[in-house]
Amino acid sequence: LCYTIDRKYTTTAPVNGYTSPNLFGTGATADYGYGGGINNSGMLAVTNSTFVRNSATGFDGGFGGAIADSGTASIAYVTADVNSADTGGGVAITSGTQSVVDSIDSIFQNSQGGSVSVAAGSFRSLGHNIFTDDPDVSLSPTDLVDTDPLLGAPEDNGGATDTEALLPGSPAINAGISVVGITTDQRGAPRPLSGATDIGAFQVQPTLHVESVREFGTDARPTGLVLAFNMPLNVSRAQSRANYSLVEDDGNPRRIGIRSIRYNAAYQTVTLRPRIRQPLTHGLVLTVTGMPPGGLTTTKGAYLDGAGDGQPGTNFMEGLI
Repeated sequence: LCYTIDRKYTTTAPVNGYTSPNLFGTGATADYGYGGGINNSGMLAVTNSTFVRNSATGFDGGFGGAIADSGTASIAYVTADVNSADTGGGVAITSGTQSVVDSIDSIFQNSQGGSVSVAAGSFRSLGHNIFTDDPDVSLSPTDLVDTDPLLGAPEDNGGATDTEALLPGSPAINAGISVVGITTDQRGAPRPLSGATDIGAFQVQPTLHVESVREFGTDARPTGLVLAFNMPLNVSRAQSRANYSLVEDDGNPRRIGIRSIRYNAAYQTVTLRPRIRQPLTHGLVLTVTGMPPGGLTTTKGAYLDGAGDGQPGTNFMEGLI
C-alpha cells in the first residue's frame, strides 16, 4: 500500500494508514494505541501537512501521537505540534527492522512522549528539521534541537485548511532547503524555487506594509482616512478596531474613537471613519497594529512590517496634520 498526503490536512484521524481532514484543529485520538494521526504499515509520503493535538492511547501505552510507523515513511515540510503519546509524541517507529522514516524541513514540537521514538528500524534525518527536545536518533548538522520554533495558533491563514504561522523571529524562517517538486506550502502559497526556504508546512510570504495614508472628506476638517496596503489583507483582522488607534496630539493626548472600518479587497485599502472630525489645530497620531497574535496580516499570514525595515510583526505609526 502506498499513500501520499500533500497540502490537504491539518489534524487527522486514522483511516487504514491515510488521513481524513479535520478542519477545526481539535486533533484525533487513536484508542488502540498506535498513531493518533496516522498509523502506517505500508509506504507513506507526507508533505506540507500540519498535525495538531493528536494523541495515541492504549491499554499497553500509546505510540506515535502524530505518526506511528512500521513501514516506510517520507516526511517533508511537516509541522507536528502538541501531539502526545506515552512513546513518540511526534513519531514512533514501532516494529520491523526495515522500517524507516525519512524527515526533511519539518518541525516537531510535542508536549508528551518526545519528538521521535525508535523501537525498531531507523529514523533518518535528511536535514533542516527543528526539535523542541534532543531526540535519541542520528541527526544532521543542519538540524536544530532544544529549539522553540515560535509557532502561531492553528487558524485560517489562507488555503483550505488551518495552519500554524511562523511568528516573527522564528528559527524556521529561511532555515530550510528546497525539495524537488515542492513549490508551494500547505496553503498553496509559493515556496522559493532556489535558496533558503522555511521549515515546516507554512512558508512566510513577502512582508505587508502600508503604502500610503490619505485624508478625505468635505470642508476643511477631514472626516476619514484611507490606508493603502501592498498586498491583500486578512479581512477579519483588517476590520478589527483593536488594530487601529487615533490619538489627538495637543500636549494632552486624547484617544479618538473609530466609528467604522471598511476593507476594500479590490483596492487593498482600509477606510477609517473617526467618531469626530479631525481637528484643525492639532495633529493626530495613527497607529496600526502589526504585532502577533492579532495584528494585521496578509491573506497568507504574513504580518505587517510597520517599521519599514523588512521585519514583520511591528506597528505602523504616522503623524497626521
